[in-house]
Amino acid sequence: MFRRGGIALWVLVVQLAPGPSLAADQCSLELLQANAARAAEVCTLVLNADETTTASRVAALKIRGRAMQRLDRYPDAIADYETGLRIAPDDAELHLRRGWTAYEELRRGGGSYFDPGLQPALDLALKQAAQALRLKPDYPDAYRLIGVAFAMAGPDKFAEAKAAHDEAIRLDPNNPEMWFSRLIMLEENRRFHEAIQDADVILRLPADLITKPRAAESYLKSTTHRIATAIKRAEMLRKLGRTNEAWQAYNMAAELDPDPITYSRRAEFRLSQIGFFPGMPPPPLDAVQADLDKALALDPDYWVSHEQRGYLLVIREQHDAAATEFALALKQYPENGGLRWSYALALRKLGRSEEAAGQGITAFRMDRGFMFQKLGMLRRLGYLAAIAPDADPRPAIMDAARACMLDERCG
Repeated sequence: MFRRGGIALWVLVVQLAPGPSLAADQCSLELLQANAARAAEVCTLVLNADETTTASRVAALKIRGRAMQRLDRYPDAIADYETGLRIAPDDAELHLRRGWTAYEELRRGGGSYFDPGLQPALDLALKQAAQALRLKPDYPDAYRLIGVAFAMAGPDKFAEAKAAHDEAIRLDPNNPEMWFSRLIMLEENRRFHEAIQDADVILRLPADLITKPRAAESYLKSTTHRIATAIKRAEMLRKLGRTNEAWQAYNMAAELDPDPITYSRRAEFRLSQIGFFPGMPPPPLDAVQADLDKALALDPDYWVSHEQRGYLLVIREQHDAAATEFALALKQYPENGGLRWSYALALRKLGRSEEAAGQGITAFRMDRGFMFQKLGMLRRLGYLAAIAPDADPRPAIMDAARACMLDERCG
């Protein structure tokens, strides 16, 4: 007779048996890479089984926690890591994973503008990374966590951030993630020449290291390091005014990796290079349309493709269709202030002024970085007067955003 725990484990094996292979459908890193939702389900079955060993329980909590992160279920991920730490307080990886969830709170809460209210999250990320290093000296990813946490704290911490990234690369020089993290930090600090050098190093790494799926992120889409790096390299060449090289870089990225990201970003570059003046015939846009058609054929829901198609339709003065495209893009990226502002402008063109004003105000409320970018324009056009140092600036800023959206001259 099976004991109850034995029955539970036997049922688990029976449930998994019909899959393509048992090994591919276990609570494993392989399953996590292939299907985070399925990994969470399978690891939950392991954790609920009565005879799961302590070691297996800790391993399952690590994998399920990472799956929850991929699914944007951060409270659940934190719960798994903290449960694991109560069982295995000397597990360096668990400390590291808990530190990454604290960093995610930093990233989501502060963006490029560090909020002192996020200091506890920064302290926790650094504390967990330090604990991981005490338990496992020369842990490259712990140094990477220190680097990205300090980078998030602002330019005053650049030296500490770079030193940590340098150490991570020294310890693991063939890992594209270590180089990519430093690339992002250098880019954010406008050290474009150095960042391009890091991009070149990544793109010279063996193809099997930089073409792993879902290893990096570019414009909110999981992708390979090769695609994410190629797009970053092209963008930094643009920022340096090296337009011809940027064009070559976008072309090479799309030819080497035909993908929604490479096609939609090349379309964005094409649009940025087109001069268009109202009242004049629109420029030839067939190449832009072709790139966006390819991107949407590969992923009909990708927000960047819908955003760029919206801009294309604005150039064609098809504002109703443009508003639809911007709305589709916002479903995936609702906190993007620039995208929401474009949606508001399209609504204004359609005579929907009150909706436009509401969207403009929402853009400011949801995206502080975008709001700061627009403040100068609002002051220059007379919509925003000087605000007393001891006054709450938000009501005046929101009134200015509304006034701008009600005035056709303001964009």
